[in-house]
Amino acid sequence: MKFTYVKDNVLTPKECERLIKLFHINHGEFTPGVTQGSYDANKAWKDSTDWCKSFNTEDACDLILKEKLIELTDEYIEQHPGVANVSDEWSLDHKYNIQMYQPGGGFKGWHCEQGGWEDYPDSVSGTNRILVWMIYLNDVPDGGTMFLEQETIIEAIAGRAVIWPAYWTHTHKSQISETQKKYIATGWYKFDLPSITN
Repeated sequence: MKFTYVKDNVLTPKECERLIKLFHINHGEFTPGVTQGSYDANKAWKDSTDWCKSFNTEDACDLILKEKLIELTDEYIEQHPGVANVSDEWSLDHKYNIQMYQPGGGFKGWHCEQGGWEDYPDSVSGTNRILVWMIYLNDVPDGGTMFLEQETIIEAIAGRAVIWPAYWTHTHKSQISETQKKYIATGWYKFDLPSITN
């Protein structure tokens, strides 16, 4: 699939299990899944349990994922060198999520990760996103990710990482498993916006 990078075995089975275990240990920090530009949960659109994280905390999850993502970034640029020639600097967003979808849950609406301008420069709106990353933490044979324009489903395989453009060209949604839980780690690469002062 053009401009999409898929790599298996980025995380070992033990690392995937550890991230899922850490997710459940931190249940006090769970929030209902929300969508970009919104702080209200709408389970008809996105039905998930999210643990909102930051690489700035440098806990066990951060250390496992960040090292892998640095490698993946270089590999993505090597495969798609044009992304290194955009006019502004970009980098890994420090914000990311570990998410759990119960059977029947998922990100059910077609969407892309590039938001509108209503909340600029708040990164929650997705205004400054350039790429998306996702790593599946467990196998879900009927719970992958569907891409609209490409008419493709990427299967959910534990340890598989996927990076794709944040734009409408890669509109996507969850393939809904009615029988299994699904766990993912996901986040973004964003343009390095200058500080805005009044």
